[in-house]
Amino acid sequence: MVKLGLALGGGGARGFAHIGALRVFEQNKIPLYQITGCSIGAIIGGLYAYYQDAEKVESLIREFINQQVFKDLDIQIFTSIEPKSITQHLHSYLNSVKKYFNMMRTLNAPSIYSAETV
Repeated sequence: MVKLGLALGGGGARGFAHIGALRVFEQNKIPLYQITGCSIGAIIGGLYAYYQDAEKVESLIREFINQQVFKDLDIQIFTSIEPKSITQHLHSYLNSVKKYFNMMRTLNAPSIYSAETV
């Protein structure tokens, strides 16, 4: 049995992109055996490992960045991005992840043609 691990990187803005990648795994019913990360990747990975729900993780992160304690940090990267723009970034990242998985599926297959088509 193949077990898949996921490493999530750092960089605050990538946190939302990580959630998009986790959604791809959920939608394709790909189980994650292990999740690791650094900085925001560790936070997103830890939340996902606990809740097993990308929607819940996004909700918690959005709730946090809208709290006064976060606003007091004066981190403009999240607060200056329009929600529509965040969604566009997530969709773009999601499409990249889908292309990657399709490429990996093709490269790992013994043949891209079935015996019936040859």
